Amino acid sequence: MINSSAENLLKEHRDLIELKSSFNSFLDSVKAEQSIIKNLLEEVYSWKSGEGREAFLSELEDYNYQYSMKVLHLESAYREIGQAEKEIRNRLNAELSKGPKF
Repeated sequence: MINSSAENLLKEHRDLIELKSSFNSFLDSVKAEQSIIKNLLEEVYSWKSGEGREAFLSELEDYNYQYSMKVLHLESAYREIGQAEKEIRNRLNAELSKGPKF
C-alpha cells in the first residue's frame, strides 16, 4: 500500500504532466502565430518605400521583438515545469523506497 505522502506526490506528478501537455499545446500555437507575424514582416519589407511603410515596419519589428520575448519566457516556464516534474519523481522514488521491503 502507498502512504498518503506518496499518493500526494503521485497526484502532483500527474497534475504536472497534464499542465506540461497543455502548456506545450499553447506554446505551439503561440509559435505558429509568431511565424505568421514573421511572414507578414517579410511581406511588408517588399513594399515600396514611404513614410507609412517605415512607420509600420518599425511598429511591426517592435511587436515582433516583444512577442519573441514572450515566447522565450513561455519556453522558460515550460522548462521549469519539467524540472518540477523531475523533482517530484525523485521525491516520489525516495518516498517509495522508504516503505517496507518484501
